[in-house]
Amino acid sequence: ERIDFKHDLAMAYAMNGNYDKSLKIFNDLEKSFGKDESIVMSKVKLMKNMKHFKEAEQELIKLCSWDKDETRYLNFLAEFYIETNQTEKAKEIYNKIVAIEPENPTVNLSLSDYYKYKGDEKKAFQYLLRAFQNPELEIKIKTDILSEYYLSAERGNPIDYGNGLQLAETMVQQHAESPVANAIYADFLKLQNKNKDAGLYYYKSCIYDKNNFRVWQNLLYMDQLNAQFDSLEHHSNEAKELFPNQPSNYFYNGLANSQLKNFSKAAQSLKDGLEYAGSDKRLMLDFLTLLGEAYNSLKEYPKSDKAYEDALKI
Repeated sequence: ERIDFKHDLAMAYAMNGNYDKSLKIFNDLEKSFGKDESIVMSKVKLMKNMKHFKEAEQELIKLCSWDKDETRYLNFLAEFYIETNQTEKAKEIYNKIVAIEPENPTVNLSLSDYYKYKGDEKKAFQYLLRAFQNPELEIKIKTDILSEYYLSAERGNPIDYGNGLQLAETMVQQHAESPVANAIYADFLKLQNKNKDAGLYYYKSCIYDKNNFRVWQNLLYMDQLNAQFDSLEHHSNEAKELFPNQPSNYFYNGLANSQLKNFSKAAQSLKDGLEYAGSDKRLMLDFLTLLGEAYNSLKEYPKSDKAYEDALKI
């Protein structure tokens, strides 16, 4: 209880800006109880607030000396060097960590940032790829990085496209059942019109997460571009069930059934979907044109004429 009281008192002094009094208590605690990571890190935080950076550095070096193979301690020191703009010292520490844990994703990311800062894009990418090869690196971090590559690739940067594609492929290899990983890889494939492969990975994404409307739309679009009308009919039926208020699902279903010469099904789906088209004139025009063709194929000419006439009024 005495220890807890002293610790709480030190924290209270620190919160009120009485850093010297707080630091004295932590020093006393350290003398009494010896090596303690939490005490050292509390002292480092105080010293940084006091702008006593040299003393903070010494505390972190002391922490690292307790266990020279403890990469967490080394990472604390490296982060301190980054915060204080001592990038060369940070690199030395990161290299030590990599020597102990070659696959450490956080450190490989940090080294990638370092080499990018230095203008060595090739080496920066090597460390970035190494980080992506580790399944322990969070998918959220990977997708945030890939979104930047995708935006650049979308603007026509061929280097970022190639690197982004390689990273996305690596991510889907490490996270094969991740809907996000499969969808992002498909996005990169679609950029270069690799539509069959893109369709496959959009489909995988939909298997692992049925509730992403954007991915379903991309899957249906790939089915259309690949002229896979059996798949388009099946997938659009499933999409209609999942997203019954989305008109595009009905349009794709009508298109697929028309191509498969299932004109009654096509007409019904298009008629149902018109209710959700709202004020989108272009969409209504597409619906009515295809509906007119379906009725015409069914030899229901009055209905066909009506659909075409409604289309002309738009």
